[in-house]
Amino acid sequence: MLVSSFRDMHPVVHVATPSRRDLLLFGLVLAALPGCKIVRNGTAVKTDPQKPDSFDATAYVATLWKPKVVPFFAAGAHDLAAVLAGLAKDSDAADKQYGQPPAAEGGAWTFAIKGTGKVTAVDLKSGHGTVTLTVPAVSSPVIVQVGPVVFGSAVRDCLPFLDFAAFVNQIEYATVSRALNMQAMADIHKTIDLTTLLGKSVTFSGGMADPSSTGEIDITPVTLAVAA
Repeated sequence: MLVSSFRDMHPVVHVATPSRRDLLLFGLVLAALPGCKIVRNGTAVKTDPQKPDSFDATAYVATLWKPKVVPFFAAGAHDLAAVLAGLAKDSDAADKQYGQPPAAEGGAWTFAIKGTGKVTAVDLKSGHGTVTLTVPAVSSPVIVQVGPVVFGSAVRDCLPFLDFAAFVNQIEYATVSRALNMQAMADIHKTIDLTTLLGKSVTFSGGMADPSSTGEIDITPVTLAVAA
């Protein structure tokens, strides 16, 4: 009588360990399935507003800052006193002559402005630091934000080459505004000692929303320097 061994009755199945090549191929297959994405970290993808999964507002602003943003304010900013006088006389005409229309209905017109003023107050106690100026031919105090917290989107909104339609959504557009403000503050804090400004004359350029919408002359600076 033949007696089968336990091994004969239950044959052992050997499972091959997947190779590194097999795992790589498997990963590529999964990536190709619906709902899966490969996010590339190249600069071109980080700075493409049409790729929200990889878009980096800081990297995007870095590509624009020196070649486009700073030159725009250097060449295209209008004298603050002239803009304010124009708004007081005929706001519609001044908007068209000096300003940039709002991206959304109901928003404020914004203006790229420049000027020189004397520092009458410096407030650095809170996160939202400010420098207050008196500017010739301007009857009200001029408030210059010096951060690190900056309110508003005046710098972004007065740049004609930043079109809201180029961005995927409002959130992405807002991150660009914050990145612009942060870049401006970083530049200013590197080049000027804010604690020594009281009583000095300074030159400035930056973005300003229509004062009728904010209740004050509030400037987000792109440049701020002690006057020669």
